[in-house]
Amino acid sequence: GAGTGATAALISCPMEVATVRMSNDATLPLAERRNYTGVFDVVKRIHAEEGVKAFWNGAAPFAQRAALVGVFQVATLDQFKDLYAKHL
Repeated sequence: GAGTGATAALISCPMEVATVRMSNDATLPLAERRNYTGVFDVVKRIHAEEGVKAFWNGAAPFAQRAALVGVFQVATLDQFKDLYAKHL
């Protein structure tokens, strides 16, 4: 659960950064907006303007949260499967 969740978060972090940047752009004041045209534009501009490392900004808390979610999902799934098996 934890390892799988953290690994998945680290793998998907670049796309998460891109989609968060794109969705938050509309909430910025007009002078600060980047006016992205799509996901590929976000990826291209982050790479060009900030470098590859920028795709993993916030990766540690993202992976920690995903690890905790994974642990609790596995634990509750097993408990509910047992509960339903006994009562159904």
